[in-house]
Amino acid sequence: MRTEILKLLNKGKELHTELIAEYSGILPENIIDGGNRTISEDIPNKTNAILTILNMAEKEEKYSPINNIDDAINLFENENIQESIDKAIGNKDLAGYSPLKNKKLSAAEILENAKFGIESGVQLLSMQIMAGKLSKNGGMME
Repeated sequence: MRTEILKLLNKGKELHTELIAEYSGILPENIIDGGNRTISEDIPNKTNAILTILNMAEKEEKYSPINNIDDAINLFENENIQESIDKAIGNKDLAGYSPLKNKKLSAAEILENAKFGIESGVQLLSMQIMAGKLSKNGGMME
């Protein structure tokens, strides 16, 4: 899971850089603001949700909350975090509750949901770039 998250974080940073460099003057400000919010708030918040579960599994605050995408990337570049992920997934006592699904969630499900949140942010950035390409090329894809 560590490598999957790391790939998503790197891709998100790369896409955001492209969005700002190539499409800031083309796309409406609210779309650019949304991309900025995704990279500066949404993805770090989902990453912090993962860290909360890992700290619960470790029974200590082994991982401090991250503040930005670079902190998240640096953290997930450390291969040792996979040990904490495995520990959390294997912990049958660690659980949460989903009011949406009206059921108890295992730590593995919570981690997958948070990873999906990061992936959704990356997909949003990708769609914003596609919108920028369409706007730049008069509605035609390159």
